[in-house]
Amino acid sequence: MDSQRFDSITKSLAAPNSRRRIVKGAAVAGLGSLLTLMGRQTSEAATCPPNRQGCGPICCPRNHVCIPREQRCSPRGQV
Repeated sequence: MDSQRFDSITKSLAAPNSRRRIVKGAAVAGLGSLLTLMGRQTSEAATCPPNRQGCGPICCPRNHVCIPREQRCSPRGQV
């Protein structure tokens, strides 16, 4: 990055901003954070075949039950 571009960026950050611009920036940052968290949760979920149950990042066999807090499967009746 050249010095002129750096100077222009720092001047724009140091310049007084309107309340509208600050609120808009905060809203965009919050929305971006929310979308990131939602994307992370969906990407951690396992894509299981039809005969299995999703349990976080893993798939439980048909005769097992998901224990969500531990993200593990336990045989049905032994929970």
